[in-house]
Amino acid sequence: MKRILISLLLLAVTVMMVSLDAEAQSKKKKPTTLPAPATTQPEPVPPPTVHQLIVNSFVSDPDLATHLVITDLDGTSPTVHIQFYDENGTILYDKYEILAQFGKINYDMYKVLGEKKAAGTVRAESPTGRIVGQYWQFYNDPEKHGLNVALPASNGDGFSKLLCEHFGSVPDITSTLVIANTERDKPTIVNIKFYDDEGTILAMIRKVISPNGHISVPIHDTLKDALKDSFKETLVGVVYVDAEGGQHITGEYWERSDSQHYQIALPMEGTQKTR
Repeated sequence: MKRILISLLLLAVTVMMVSLDAEAQSKKKKPTTLPAPATTQPEPVPPPTVHQLIVNSFVSDPDLATHLVITDLDGTSPTVHIQFYDENGTILYDKYEILAQFGKINYDMYKVLGEKKAAGTVRAESPTGRIVGQYWQFYNDPEKHGLNVALPASNGDGFSKLLCEHFGSVPDITSTLVIANTERDKPTIVNIKFYDDEGTILAMIRKVISPNGHISVPIHDTLKDALKDSFKETLVGVVYVDAEGGQHITGEYWERSDSQHYQIALPMEGTQKTR
């Protein structure tokens, strides 16, 4: 009897071991399903960055030596597209230039325009490198050398809001706002708001600027027309300019005194808020 029990026990162990071995063999034979490789889309190639400059106001005149200077900032020998427009945005000059590495070009504006009188804006664009620029305006008459002026070109992308940090409306001073439309294909409406030093609004005017054009706003006459009987001959303050519809503009403040023999030109600041 004892032998029979031992035999049955051995048989049961053997059956169990055979069953486990069969299960293991079954698992080995089952094919392993690998996850499908992730499909990767190629990264979109961003368009080349176009570096843009704008000279808000230039003059071509035989009594002046006016120059446009454009310089290669990074040593990439960029290609530059240069366009001159009149005040209404009509094209006057259109040419591509290749700058020498770390070099510059210097345009005599009167000669470039065929010794013709003109006034307007300059656009310079480069998709192949960063550029910087300047505008120089010198008088040929030695007695007017105190009126010579130079200033940097503005960021051609522009701003939707501008601040003129100071203006002076004084009888013997000619002060002017120059506002350029950086939009290529549509006019821009601007709201120009004059405040005194205490932040009290003096006047607001609304103007339309042609695509690629600019406007010149004589401050003394503008305030005289707007304020009428409350006009004072001497006024100082700040100017905020809003471009409607989020469109972009750039600008400058010019101040000249023939009696005091000086002239200045200052870029207006782009700002996030206006009053």
